[in-house]
Amino acid sequence: MMLYVLSRYVLMSLPFAAAFGLDWRLGLGAVGGLGLGAFIVALLRFPALRAALQRVEQRGRGGWVYAFYDRGQWLPVVKIGREAERYSRLAAHRTGAPFDVGVLFAVRVRDAVAAEALLHRRYALSRYHLEWFMLTPVMWFEFRLIRWFVR
Repeated sequence: MMLYVLSRYVLMSLPFAAAFGLDWRLGLGAVGGLGLGAFIVALLRFPALRAALQRVEQRGRGGWVYAFYDRGQWLPVVKIGREAERYSRLAAHRTGAPFDVGVLFAVRVRDAVAAEALLHRRYALSRYHLEWFMLTPVMWFEFRLIRWFVR
């Protein structure tokens, strides 16, 4: 699995760079670049995040946890939220947003309320406003890993 993830590093960099106007070649920790360092940090932190999301107790509040962002927005912010039906909130957000909305991940969890709270606590230092967070390269890589490996 680790080899597969490492081989996807460059492919994962391109959409992020395109979405936020970053030069993906800056890498290796350069300011404004995604950086190999951010990728390695996300890779090291991900097993704990995956275990925490899978360990969330079920209290009859199953649903979806998602992260999406407004494409074309000059400020790279991402909304972390929950919903009962897949993409129902995304559809509502698309009708009121002046930009196209992109999905970083949407995963089904046993307790959406607890999983959302876990993600909000994990990224509390990056909070921009309420459920909106400044998107860092480490967060972006972790979101891609969630999208691929949390089921």
